[in-house]
Amino acid sequence: MKNLLDRTIAVFASNALAVVLLLFLLLLTFLGTIEQADRGLYEVQKKYFESIFLVEWLFDTVPVPLPGVYLLLVLLGVNLLVGGVFKVRFTTAKIGIFVAHLGVVFLLLAGFLTYRLSERGYLMLHEGETAAEYTGEYDFEIAIRPDAPGGEVRELLIPEKSFRKATEDEPRAFVSGELPFRVEVLAWVRHCRPWPVQSARRPASGAVEGFVLERLPDPKEAEAELRGAHVAVVDPASGRRTEALLWCGAPELPAGPFITEAEGRRYSLELRKERRSLPFALRGEKSETEYHPRTRMPSAFTTEVTKIDGEVTQRVRIVMNEPLRHGDFTLYNSQVARDGQGDYTVLAVVRNPADQLPLYATIVISLGLLIQFVRRLAKYIGGLAGRKA
Repeated sequence: MKNLLDRTIAVFASNALAVVLLLFLLLLTFLGTIEQADRGLYEVQKKYFESIFLVEWLFDTVPVPLPGVYLLLVLLGVNLLVGGVFKVRFTTAKIGIFVAHLGVVFLLLAGFLTYRLSERGYLMLHEGETAAEYTGEYDFEIAIRPDAPGGEVRELLIPEKSFRKATEDEPRAFVSGELPFRVEVLAWVRHCRPWPVQSARRPASGAVEGFVLERLPDPKEAEAELRGAHVAVVDPASGRRTEALLWCGAPELPAGPFITEAEGRRYSLELRKERRSLPFALRGEKSETEYHPRTRMPSAFTTEVTKIDGEVTQRVRIVMNEPLRHGDFTLYNSQVARDGQGDYTVLAVVRNPADQLPLYATIVISLGLLIQFVRRLAKYIGGLAGRKA
């Protein structure tokens, strides 16, 4: 048993394993870069960089199984930890190498935490408008909103991940003590449009009032996807069912927000991108765009906002390379444009509790390399002095 354990440790600590892992990382980075010509960044990232295993088709006919980048980075972290920290006997002569290896492991851990904990989205802010929440980048939700004229409204939310695999054969049901009905998701369509039954070529849902959700070819960019859901509102007492099509594209169509009544109160069901709260509020003040000479290509965006954090207000200027930072949140100036309501700014919102960890890891790596360099330099200078003597 001890020999088996020693051999296992030797394999995971070997330089050969590190070389193989790095070659696979190089290959997958190359394949992912090439595939971005036909597919969006989000899909490529999911396929190559967030997977444990994947299948690449050679000449569109031969399946070639490959490890995903997620698995490769885990194995690389184990290789560095076992080979550079545990297996190597610690001595003062190797302290620089030891510290540098710890820094690389720390850097991989920072990347893992960023992947697991970070959130991304955007905030559209008109001049004079105040907002305290932002919209998620990819995931959707079903928001159930009771009608409460003059009172505070509490929305009930059903996140996409809880009904992503819903089908008419296996619907997903949701109940709440705050609702007098049950919501069932009968179908969830990633990219679709509501379309008359008689004209639909690729129907992906049941019919409601002469319309179905017609599946559309996947767009190149995930941000352009138009999600749809076939839902049913069920009265548990009477068993009465009311079905509806929800669609994120245009509320004025029959598949827009659905209004239902129960126990004398109106409720709306809306399919939308996830909305998340900020720990502060922003009020738009002023937006400016600079252009490259003799073109309409923007060279810089500038936005002035007022940050409202409790009783404290602060005027903040956001430019392209100077984002607004607050705790785990960083807001970047992404776009300045104009619509029927006036000028508005699109701020890219990133929440990353591990935001500073890569910096600390880099400092640790640099410190280890500096220690090793100074030790070798001192040894070299000492050897020269000895020869002269």
